[in-house]
Amino acid sequence: MRMTSRNTIWVSRSNGQLLTHSNHLGTHLDGEIHFFTPGKDIASLPLNEFLVGPCVVVDLSDATGDYQIYTPQMIEDRVEVRNGDILIIHTGYHHFGWDEPFADEIRYMVQHPGPDRELAVWPKEKRSSGLASTVAAPTTRCLHLWRRHR
Repeated sequence: MRMTSRNTIWVSRSNGQLLTHSNHLGTHLDGEIHFFTPGKDIASLPLNEFLVGPCVVVDLSDATGDYQIYTPQMIEDRVEVRNGDILIIHTGYHHFGWDEPFADEIRYMVQHPGPDRELAVWPKEKRSSGLASTVAAPTTRCLHLWRRHR
């Protein structure tokens, strides 16, 4: 992240800072339409239905590496995922983000671990409210966040 101090900010004439960062820095949400053409955009999603609720975090950082996959079995071997839980998958690959001491853009954006095909349907079977991961590029190999399947 780059921060630039400004004496005044354009129209409001207030003091402030200008922040410039990657669009994959920090938390963000991809709507259904990001993965499924007829899906809903963010404005059409009832956010309280799938962003609020019981959550479980699984740490797979010691079990995955570059280009490797993770499976529902790997997750269930480490944590109990109950029906309706939001699942957050920690891979450790946020440490390769461009603003980190071990920055490596290729590892961060391309080489991160991702789910196997089975994990694409598993959240539906678990009636998961949401699925999130600590990797950067959901469009390459990872499912960043899924809306609840009914």
